[in-house]
Amino acid sequence: MQSPDETCFVRVVVGGPNIRAGVAQPNLKSARDLLKAKIWKLSLWRHSDEEGVKREQVGKSLGQMIRGLIAAARKKDNRPAPFIGIGGPALVVQGLSEIPLMGDVPSWGALTVGTGLGHACFTDRKLDDKR
Repeated sequence: MQSPDETCFVRVVVGGPNIRAGVAQPNLKSARDLLKAKIWKLSLWRHSDEEGVKREQVGKSLGQMIRGLIAAARKKDNRPAPFIGIGGPALVVQGLSEIPLMGDVPSWGALTVGTGLGHACFTDRKLDDKR
């Protein structure tokens, strides 16, 4: 099994006029709390710029985006995790941006109201330094 330091994560954000897919690197060697995580590669499809986009086309295009990102990651010796994270942009940004301020609370949440209603709950999981 690969170590977390060698793993990258494919993530998809669906929101508004865009679908974004990217490869995230956790950079656990630099910061075990994920504060040094970064997006290594990003693919963007502005589906709202195209006329008559059907559900089947969205699925196929998203699949192509993901396959392309996985291939690019493997070519650079990154190892994609065996799952894909899917979310909405406001939830991820609003919730995860609070990590540095939430070290003293066991959990917190984010609620978004905009083009859609969304929510997320986060739990502060202390990392065991013995791992």
